[in-house]
Amino acid sequence: MGAEHPDDLLTDREAGDVLDVSPHTVRAHTSTGYLSPGLELHGRRWWLRHEVDARRTAGDQLSTPREIAVRDLAAQLIDRDTPPPSVAELAARDGISTRTAHRRIIAARQQRDSVENQQHHSG
Repeated sequence: MGAEHPDDLLTDREAGDVLDVSPHTVRAHTSTGYLSPGLELHGRRWWLRHEVDARRTAGDQLSTPREIAVRDLAAQLIDRDTPPPSVAELAARDGISTRTAHRRIIAARQQRDSVENQQHHSG
């Protein structure tokens, strides 16, 4: 089996394994906003590994799917080895409008700048 990648698509069972909950609980979390609704592909629901990992990392802290997406995008912007997606790529990947994708990129850049500023002042 290959290495895990943040953009891996996970079934409800696989997402449940990551979160240590049942597939039913994964589906229930989507209706409450605790987890993103995922993507509908080929008649099945899928979740991006980075979203599920962010949910696991957040623990009981409630984060909206937008907050998770911005945090993940900011981390990608900090990681200079991984090129950030374009507005069009982000919109297509996350199933959002280009306007929303543009807003997320701006928010992620602001978050990245804040993190880098904190690191610069503390280091």
